[in-house]
Amino acid sequence: MSLRVQKPSAQHTLRRTSRSRAAAISGALLAAVLSVGSFTGLALAEDGDDTTGPQSAESTQSGQQAAPSPSASESAGTGSAATALRAAQGTALSCAAGDFYTITQNGEVSKVTSSGNTPDANAASADIDFGTGTFNGLAIGADGQTAYAFDRAYGDRGRQIAIYEWTADSGTSARVWNGTLPSGSGVANASLIAGGVSPTDPDGSYYFGGFITVYTGTEQQARFQVLKFDGTDVTLVGSVLVYQAREIAGGNGDLAFDANGNLYILWNDGNGTSRIVPVSAAQLANPDGDEIHAGDTATLNSQSGVQYNGIAFNSTGAAFVQYSGDQTRVGAINPDTGEYVSSPQTIALSGLSGVGVDLASCQIPPTFQKLQKNVTDRVADTDQFRLTITREGQDDPSATGQTAGTDTGLQTDPTEVAGPVIAEVGASYLLEETGAGEPAADLATYTSSLACVDTAHLNTSVPVTPVEGSTTKYRVTMTDGAALECTFTNTPRRGSLTLTKVVDNRYGGAAGANDFDLTATPSGGDALGFTSGETKDVDPGSYTIGETLRPGYQQESLVCTADGENLAVTDSAVAVADGQDVECTLTNTDTPGSVAWTKVDEGGNALADSEWTLTGPDGQSTSPVTVTDCVADQAGQCAGPDTDPSAGAFSVEDLAWGDYTLTESKAPAGYVRSDTEHAFTIEPGSDGSTLVVDLGALANEQATPPTLPLTGGMSTDAFLLGGGGLLAAAGAGWLIHRRRSLRA
Repeated sequence: MSLRVQKPSAQHTLRRTSRSRAAAISGALLAAVLSVGSFTGLALAEDGDDTTGPQSAESTQSGQQAAPSPSASESAGTGSAATALRAAQGTALSCAAGDFYTITQNGEVSKVTSSGNTPDANAASADIDFGTGTFNGLAIGADGQTAYAFDRAYGDRGRQIAIYEWTADSGTSARVWNGTLPSGSGVANASLIAGGVSPTDPDGSYYFGGFITVYTGTEQQARFQVLKFDGTDVTLVGSVLVYQAREIAGGNGDLAFDANGNLYILWNDGNGTSRIVPVSAAQLANPDGDEIHAGDTATLNSQSGVQYNGIAFNSTGAAFVQYSGDQTRVGAINPDTGEYVSSPQTIALSGLSGVGVDLASCQIPPTFQKLQKNVTDRVADTDQFRLTITREGQDDPSATGQTAGTDTGLQTDPTEVAGPVIAEVGASYLLEETGAGEPAADLATYTSSLACVDTAHLNTSVPVTPVEGSTTKYRVTMTDGAALECTFTNTPRRGSLTLTKVVDNRYGGAAGANDFDLTATPSGGDALGFTSGETKDVDPGSYTIGETLRPGYQQESLVCTADGENLAVTDSAVAVADGQDVECTLTNTDTPGSVAWTKVDEGGNALADSEWTLTGPDGQSTSPVTVTDCVADQAGQCAGPDTDPSAGAFSVEDLAWGDYTLTESKAPAGYVRSDTEHAFTIEPGSDGSTLVVDLGALANEQATPPTLPLTGGMSTDAFLLGGGGLLAAAGAGWLIHRRRSLRA
């Protein structure tokens, strides 16, 4: 079975055409001669030393046994002289959607058409008869221009195989190789069950093979041995592990290629275990010794007792699978989900004997060729990335890959690439990358993007849609005939720094966040200017966060965070790591004002116990304020507005910006209260110094004792004499009282 999307090289086409035409002409002549009972030497000459072309090449290949002389029908590959004499120009096999071909063990090929994914019940002859023998491994290539099959029991006692090629140019088939299988292939002739043409092989090579069982300790491995016929010789390509279990009960299946030369191996054991195993074209071209790496397998929903013997892809992405007993039965399976999309039904091979033993088509299924990773650099050497292709709605991915090592650029090792995957037209698939490694890579430290191209359509760009705004998970819808190659590209993110200014105007300041010039200065570098809220990408390193302060304001705090965690800030410097988003917030407050004065006498001596009325700016809820002189041992003992504990000394703090008046409401005892209004303003000057106002020493005059007025008919002398007389009388009374006390 095969798929083909490009024609073989001109050299190969010429070689195939010339060889096929030669075979057709010789077959036609041979049939004509035999029909009149004449010369038989032409038939014998196919294996003779004097014959050129494919048959003489067969006879000289090392390790091959001499083949018996083929009959006329074998030479022509048609089974009758009449068929051998068909016109040299034939009709290509159909590669239309839903068309596929089945071959019987007798070498007869039938064409099956389908309505969508449902095969028609009756097949028609494809007018291809490879001859008598034990045939299998049907393959179609070159846009239906060629077909191959092998007879696995050819020659003396069936110890050789023979490979036959049919061409549309001639309309006939011819044996192009016969011999024994290469040493080391390990597969018996009777186990050969599959064939296909790789559309990307420069020689249009025919790949075929079969399954073997390998015992490893307590388990068994089912392996597919891949062989290749390049037009000259048969070689062993390598071995593909398709299944491993404690016990394996035989196996049957087939192979097929997609548009880009990726191989898909169908295997089933007849007990309900079936799977499709992909092998990339790169692995076929450069196998790792005898071991060929396989991709992620797809498990098919098969029933016990059924062995699939053929697979052929439809252009919708479904796979026709065939199983046979006494009848030929074909159904269509979604190779991604493993579920039937059309139930198996019996196919009548009209006019042909036997049942189908293999399938082939030349249709192009849509595929994800690969999902790969382009790593421009790694934030940490341990960073790795896991890639998945998942059909939307499915829990498990269809293909996975995970990077390894420390190399950059495209990660091309087979284990690092997800795919290939046969996809369904119109279905959506999720392409995703996640962090891997130990510790797992943090994708937040990378800038990631996904790009897909359709290699089947001149590398046309294919739309990809982020899932919920993600940059690591995308949705892609498969289109008809597409072969998508998708690449995630990761670039380590530079760090970013965001500076935000918060202004807390508690005391009447009017500055806003953008009235401050913010800076971040890297070690040994020039300062970077910021406006409040601005983010800049920066190289990893230490940055000193600064600002140009406005008069009357002070920085209250500097806090830096990343991912919600506080970062260390030392001497206003913060470290920014690779890919880290650092946010720093600078909070400033306006500075309150204060006023001070002293109460003194005319000699400059402090006077205690005065009271004052302080009237503040309009709108101040605390205005006016009564200020009483605090006299205490320390400031903490002052309970009122005055915070200076010294007698006669005043200090009122935490004043809002604005205009004030101070007046004395009570003077110290013995002093005259002053009516003077002392006006002052709390405001920041160019240096902020005028926020502190000192009114200086405010003096009070001492009060004068009152003098009694001397007016009317008496003189001052009279008052004085009267006062003296009263004093003399009081003294005489005290002496009399004293003498009486002593006598007693």
